[in-house]
Amino acid sequence: MRLKRFKFKVPLWWKVLGCILLVYFSYAYFFSLMMQNNITINNGRYLEMIVGEANHSNAYIYNKGTILDRMLGAVSGIDVNNPVSIIHRAINQRNQMNDMNMISFSTVDRDTEEPIKSEYVPDPNPSMPDNPIVYIYNSHQLEEFSRSGTESYNITPNVMMASFMLREQLNSLGTDAMVETNNITEFLRANAWNFAASYRASRYMMTEAKRNHETLRYFIDIHRDGIPRNRAITKIDGEYHARILFVVGLEHPGYAANLAFVQKINSRIAAEHPNLTRGIMKKHGPGVNGIYNQDFNDRTILIEIGSYNSEIDEVYRTIKLIAPILNQVIKEDMNG
Repeated sequence: MRLKRFKFKVPLWWKVLGCILLVYFSYAYFFSLMMQNNITINNGRYLEMIVGEANHSNAYIYNKGTILDRMLGAVSGIDVNNPVSIIHRAINQRNQMNDMNMISFSTVDRDTEEPIKSEYVPDPNPSMPDNPIVYIYNSHQLEEFSRSGTESYNITPNVMMASFMLREQLNSLGTDAMVETNNITEFLRANAWNFAASYRASRYMMTEAKRNHETLRYFIDIHRDGIPRNRAITKIDGEYHARILFVVGLEHPGYAANLAFVQKINSRIAAEHPNLTRGIMKKHGPGVNGIYNQDFNDRTILIEIGSYNSEIDEVYRTIKLIAPILNQVIKEDMNG
């Protein structure tokens, strides 16, 4: 007996759907690949993007897009109506934590460990309020965050970029802030000072800034730490954030006022975002600076944001969370 071969006939609409999906996924893949390889971003453009997110007066206005746009976003991670998603997609390539535990935590100051990879960042968005009250600076301007996800772009992920981010956030909230843009490395070289004199150099610049802007009242020195990645990050609402640490020097007579001010900020952050802050480290004794220019006035604070292995988007997310708290505490302090 001869068996009759069964023939399965594919419905026409299946064929059409298959062709559509094939074309779509090919488009999504090659579009994503093209964006990764060819897009040009620099410090100025990146800051412009994040300002667009932070400041409603400058925000990009995007529509929700078509169904095809949303499908592309789901597959490629890129929102074709939102260029910010392109750089975020690149930056969000997570470290594999291979460097975890490479550097152990130490309370010894890193004042002699000069960074060798990072570079000075010119102000991507030069601006100067008439009467700034917050002065943001970096005694160690070249302390660098992870370059993971930024190697192909012209973004410099260091503490200077973090300072510009904080300035934009505070300005958008109505607290006038400025960033110190004089090149400390060049200043050290011109005076034949070594890296250990960085706080001496930043003290000179603070003094000049105060002389030129008498309204300055709050001084924020931003650093990054050298702790392992698993201690430097925390997850909030499903996204990684760089944890922060406040450092207060106890080796000057007026430390108590600075400490009280930092305790107020730290407690607010801890109340709103548990685990974002690592607390307050009080520094004194042999092997440490113990002052950190905090004798300049009673509102001079030092913040460590993340670590050498933190990514710049993690730092930015943290700044977005702490800026409103800093703004609130500063406003309350100014009002007595």
